[in-house]
Amino acid sequence: MLKKTNLLILGLLITCIYNLVHAQSRVFKDVESSISTTVRTIVQDNHLMGYLLFTELEKISADSLNYRINILDENLNDIGKIEFKDQKLVFHDLAFDGDIICLGFLKSNFIGKTYKRNKEFKEMSQNAKNSVYLQFLNLEGKIIKKIDKSVEINNKSFYNFSLKLQECEASLPNGLQITNLPQKGFACFYSDLNNNLLYNFSSTGEEAWSKKVANHNKFHLLTHNNKYLYLLSSEPLNYFNRTYTISGFNITDGKAHTPYPLVDESDKVLRILNIQNDPISNNLCISGNVYNKKAKFIFNDVASYTKNQIIGTFTTTFKGEKKSDINTKYNYWNDKSMMPLMSSKGRIEQEKAYFTYSNAFVDHKGDTYFAGSKLIKKTRTGLIISSILLAPTLYVPMVLALKGTYKYKCTDAMLLKQNSKGELSVATTIPLTHTSGYTSRNNIKSEELFSRTFTHLADESAQKDYLILKDEKNYVIYNVTEQKVVKTIPRKESKNNYYGVYPAKEGHIMISEYNEKEKTRRLSIEMIQ
Repeated sequence: MLKKTNLLILGLLITCIYNLVHAQSRVFKDVESSISTTVRTIVQDNHLMGYLLFTELEKISADSLNYRINILDENLNDIGKIEFKDQKLVFHDLAFDGDIICLGFLKSNFIGKTYKRNKEFKEMSQNAKNSVYLQFLNLEGKIIKKIDKSVEINNKSFYNFSLKLQECEASLPNGLQITNLPQKGFACFYSDLNNNLLYNFSSTGEEAWSKKVANHNKFHLLTHNNKYLYLLSSEPLNYFNRTYTISGFNITDGKAHTPYPLVDESDKVLRILNIQNDPISNNLCISGNVYNKKAKFIFNDVASYTKNQIIGTFTTTFKGEKKSDINTKYNYWNDKSMMPLMSSKGRIEQEKAYFTYSNAFVDHKGDTYFAGSKLIKKTRTGLIISSILLAPTLYVPMVLALKGTYKYKCTDAMLLKQNSKGELSVATTIPLTHTSGYTSRNNIKSEELFSRTFTHLADESAQKDYLILKDEKNYVIYNVTEQKVVKTIPRKESKNNYYGVYPAKEGHIMISEYNEKEKTRRLSIEMIQ
């Protein structure tokens, strides 16, 4: 009897494991080319809660379409679905709080319409109605509240080659952005031609407070720390660069703080690499680079890293609304104070390499890490000798000189660590596929190098930090806390297949495989280690 009971328990356990494994892999297929699906993560307080699929289905009439929303949990199981009809909807953003999802769209009776003559466009433009449209859904997919706010935006058009007609389009100057506010519902921000508007809606869709924000060129709604909500605004400094300002708002009543410009004490421009909440204090943290005021331009070519345009790193923590609550740790090397670790031009001497500064993050111990590639710079001795030998011809040396006298390549990944005291050091190097060489005339962000990415993944429950590194051949999962590679996944891209590895629920990664020929996307969730 006991043996039979054990066999039954074992059979049930195998069944549960089988169902769990298979529930974490899903295949989605596009039925028609005209049907499009947008996949978004459902996030609450920077934690992944699940996934949402928004599908635009067929047209019902000139002014109405069918839509479908699928809600999946963190294991890709279906938990809710809703189908509805509406005007043209352009999906912008979503957020989750409690058990409510807030979805944000631009709704229009104008976008997507086509015309042959300018007279038709003028008539449609005069009758255009555009609005910011919010839906509040529960997890079963029931819409519990709708909000429609009319907006004033520019109506434009473009030539659609597939339709061989002019097609109407319109967009918000600053797209709709949404974040959750713990037990306070949702914050929503957008701009039209007249105003920059920040709202707080309860989880049931009731407006708690609203603010008109001072005019800037670009805005990004940032995270919160349970007391304050932050907004990042920016203005163009020159063709390549922008200056940034942080504005804080009290979550309870929307009271604005004094704006804080992101510059150092000498008004040098700060370039943002990462914005997050400190895992220990939950305060807003911004990390990045300090740029030389004398730099003529800032661009992602080799000069950005080897000719003293980047002169330091910084981490700024916002603890409150007063200036004294804002703390910044700087590291400068242009004044030779970082020697022997770095030269005055940022060359890391022990590695005999420069650094590309691709990402940054704060770990669970309060240290800031800067992630990037080792950039090796070598003199093209053969070219210089050839130029000298062929100097009498003049023409040949000029052609050779146009190719540059130095050669560059990216080799392994490297992590720099800024500890809680503000001290900078080389934390580790991680083996990656080395790139081919580039001359000083080539842009470092060429097609090959652009494929390198450094994505931070935090496991809050285990108090561990990981990096997903993508190079030319592999995805490498690196455990920053334990300083070891835990997984290497070969990239399987081909002519019709696209492959990606992304953060998923805590302790897991998501693998996405898209087959363009079959119009299918397979999503699989795997444990990191």
